[in-house]
Amino acid sequence: MLLAVLVAIAVLLPPRMGDYELVAPTTGTKGLYSRKRPHEATLVVTKEAGFSCSSTSPVRASARYVRKQRGCLFLATEADPHIAPLVLAWSFRDYTFWLSLTKAGFDDDPMAAERRATRASEEAQRWIERALATPHRHN
Repeated sequence: MLLAVLVAIAVLLPPRMGDYELVAPTTGTKGLYSRKRPHEATLVVTKEAGFSCSSTSPVRASARYVRKQRGCLFLATEADPHIAPLVLAWSFRDYTFWLSLTKAGFDDDPMAAERRATRASEEAQRWIERALATPHRHN
């Protein structure tokens, strides 16, 4: 059963999202994406839906929508090697998607990074909607 879930989740990793192209899935639930440099973004898919959109001392959280799906943008307020500078999370059906820009993908430009992440998440969500669409039945 776990293998079937991992296979289903792996189908949700889009080959391209915005400026980012899938370099390689590292597991059935995580894909590494590149734009100009290696590993600028990751997309992680989890089978549980839900997350908290709360700010903490090193991270500012703000509500965002990804193609009508409620989400949250997390932006690091200080340089910390243990957290991604920008994470955009959203839920769709029974899945939660975590799009993270690495330090290489962030380019020390929060506004441009946010635009790239938003565009990437919109395109990823389109892909996900198609991947999860129920096939039409012909009578």
